[in-house]
Amino acid sequence: MICPHCRKDIPDNSVGCPKCGKILRTTETKARDFQFKIKKGSHFSGKKAIYALLALAAIVILWLILANHEGAGEKSINESTAGESVDVESFLLKGKMNIIDFYSRYCAPCRKISPMLQKLDKKREDIVVIKVDINRPGIKRIDWESPLARQYKIKSIPYFMIYNQQGKLMHQGMDAFSVVTQLFAYEDIK
Repeated sequence: MICPHCRKDIPDNSVGCPKCGKILRTTETKARDFQFKIKKGSHFSGKKAIYALLALAAIVILWLILANHEGAGEKSINESTAGESVDVESFLLKGKMNIIDFYSRYCAPCRKISPMLQKLDKKREDIVVIKVDINRPGIKRIDWESPLARQYKIKSIPYFMIYNQQGKLMHQGMDAFSVVTQLFAYEDIK
C-alpha cells in the first residue's frame, strides 16, 4: 500500500504511515465512515431504507397476484381454451342452481366479487358457481372481441347466467346480477 500523503510504500496491515505519521483509512474505517454518511446525510437511510424496500416488494407481489388473478383459488371451465366459444350448458350440474360467472382477470369488479361467489358456492349446497374466462391468451385487457364474448353478446362484466335445478335458464345479465346480490345479502356474504 502507498501512503497518499508522502507516497512512501508501507505494509498493507499498517494503520499509520511510518514516515509521515498520518493515520491511514483502512477498509474498516472507510465502511464506518460510509455508514455514518448515509445516516447523517440522508432522509432515506438505515431502517427507513429497509422498510421502503420491503414495502416496494410487497406492492410488486400484490400487483403480480392481482394481474394474474383468476378468482380466489377457482379455475375456469375453459382454462385451456379461454376466450374461445364454449357451450356452458354442457357444464351444468343437474339438481343445483348453476350460476355462470363470465369474467376477466383484468376486470376489477370481477376480482372483487370472485371471493364472494366462492363463499356462496361453499355455503350453499344447492348452488354451484361456474367460472368462464372471456379473455383469450395474450390479451392484456378485457377481451370484448373474443369469440366467447361475442357468442354470449357480453357487453359488461361480471356477467351472470343463472340456471335452475332442471337446467333451464332463469336469469341473465342485470337480472342475474340482481339475484346474485340478493343471495349475498341473504347469506350475509361481504
